[in-house]
Amino acid sequence: MKLLKYIYKFFFSRFFLISTIVILQLVLIFVYSLKLFGHLVYLEWGLLLFYILNFFLVLYIINHKDNPAFRLAWIALIVLVPVFGGVVYLMFANNKIPKDLRRDLLLNMYKRNEILSQNKSTIVDQSIAQQFDYVSNYGGYPYYRNTASKYFSSGLKSFESLKRDLNKAKEFIMIEFFIIRDGLMYQELKEILAKKVKQGVEVYVTYDDIGSYVISDFNLYHDLKEVGVKVAVFNPVHLRLMILSKANNRDHRKIVVIDNKVAYMGSFNIADEYIDLEERFGKWLDCGVRIEGEAVKSLTAMFIQFFNACSEIPLDYESYCHKDYSVAENSFVLPFSDSPTDDEDVAYTVHLNLINQANSYIYIETPYLILDDNLRLALINAVKRGVDVRIIVPHIPDKKTVFQVTRGNCAKLVEQGIRVYEYTPGFIHNKQIIVDDKVILIGSINMDFRSYFLHYECGILLTNQDFIKKAKKDYRSIERQSQQISNEEVAMTNVLIRLIRSVLSIFSPLM
Repeated sequence: MKLLKYIYKFFFSRFFLISTIVILQLVLIFVYSLKLFGHLVYLEWGLLLFYILNFFLVLYIINHKDNPAFRLAWIALIVLVPVFGGVVYLMFANNKIPKDLRRDLLLNMYKRNEILSQNKSTIVDQSIAQQFDYVSNYGGYPYYRNTASKYFSSGLKSFESLKRDLNKAKEFIMIEFFIIRDGLMYQELKEILAKKVKQGVEVYVTYDDIGSYVISDFNLYHDLKEVGVKVAVFNPVHLRLMILSKANNRDHRKIVVIDNKVAYMGSFNIADEYIDLEERFGKWLDCGVRIEGEAVKSLTAMFIQFFNACSEIPLDYESYCHKDYSVAENSFVLPFSDSPTDDEDVAYTVHLNLINQANSYIYIETPYLILDDNLRLALINAVKRGVDVRIIVPHIPDKKTVFQVTRGNCAKLVEQGIRVYEYTPGFIHNKQIIVDDKVILIGSINMDFRSYFLHYECGILLTNQDFIKKAKKDYRSIERQSQQISNEEVAMTNVLIRLIRSVLSIFSPLM
């Protein structure tokens, strides 16, 4: 079954489809050059129509409001593959989700915003006020006090704590993940959910269909339904969807809410590799956060927005968000979500703001490092003004082409004085940024174009000093297990590898 899964993923991957179209173009050029057809006049007219279409497409792309890196990648593809490049653009470039789902998400966003409003008496510290006010004003999520937070340095630690809290649920459980895959982790979770359903607890689960898609006899939807869980599937897989742009937008969020009192967010999914029960790319690292108190309300509303948009069983916001649970804690907490449905790139801007506002240091952990010019210059300028910038990325890749783009970006940053490390024991899946002992961001957001502009993501900004100290200590521990990329190593990189990375970097927004 694993072989079938990999074959399926390969033949429906963007890489395979675009490569096939490029090969077809080369075959067409070869046939044309050898003049194998007797009626070349028709072929010439056809080529002329393609060139006219591409000319207008390039004009459209130049004037479109997409990120400049996206525009450059598509123009390069159309120039490189003039016959079929325009067709590829029309198939894949649109990053808008299906109209019905988009409508339902927007409708629920308005209802969500009615529930979530900023408490004007909550005055955030001036050193981070602009960052928090930006998310509150443009993301629609308020910041809170009266919320306790706990840091977890691994998926296993997060999951062990999560199981204890799930067993204490009295009213409802809400679970949303990009990947839910059968295995020991899933079976343990399902056993708890089945028990809670029998106790009268309402249990709701949302998952991304492509993220959780597996070719096997196992049917996740029916397996959860059989134990009484109410299930919603985000952007379900259809054959036509797999080859159209609508497959671009995925629910990459990881959220668990219990009774509107306790919530979890982080980088781990529900599959055995996330708790190191299955070794795929060496030792797997994930981080997580547990919050308890007022800020949980935002995560409850976040979940309901997606569940309602994907389910025929709408949940009433008031019924699940009506109570505010306070915990004696004076630090600030801001859970937020980002969406390609609107025109505000919240996750991208939050990352950019964190880098630009750093004064002492900025520590970054990310599985992928695919940067546009703005982010790259922000990191370089931070070093130039004396900020200690450090980044940890994986040493063992899960996606080889993306890994080469990551290494290409790492090389450019190392040349500018940024310290970049590769986690040698395996794959670091953490998505975490710590700045100046003042604020930390944890969530599902990778430093790549998919997270910034195509996927639905979530994150949480915290100022709790104990939390930041633990995360910083964990960062330093990971750094000690990692190898630093040196200037000498960058200088010795093979010319062919440099060329491959340069070409891949042009098309990195399309990966």
